Amino acid sequence: MLIKQYARGLLIILTTSLGVVLLTVSATRKALLVLEGINSGQIAADPAAIAAAVSRYEGSGTLVDNAALILVAACWVFGTVDAYRRADAMNLP
Repeated sequence: MLIKQYARGLLIILTTSLGVVLLTVSATRKALLVLEGINSGQIAADPAAIAAAVSRYEGSGTLVDNAALILVAACWVFGTVDAYRRADAMNLP
């Protein structure tokens, strides 16, 4: 048996995908900054120096990063609770 709430499911999928794309773009930008530092010689090609550079950028979470993370978490919670409530209302096994 299916719950058959396609529009609601599509909305959750698209919203979650938007959050994941925003997080991926942000992580890629930070990784490219570290790679540019390595290529320019500002950061040594040493695992300890790379780890230090990554930790510098890791803590600089922007408002967009935080909002995207909250968006993904909220969609996950909403989707889980919604699916449970709808299935319970249909008396699915």
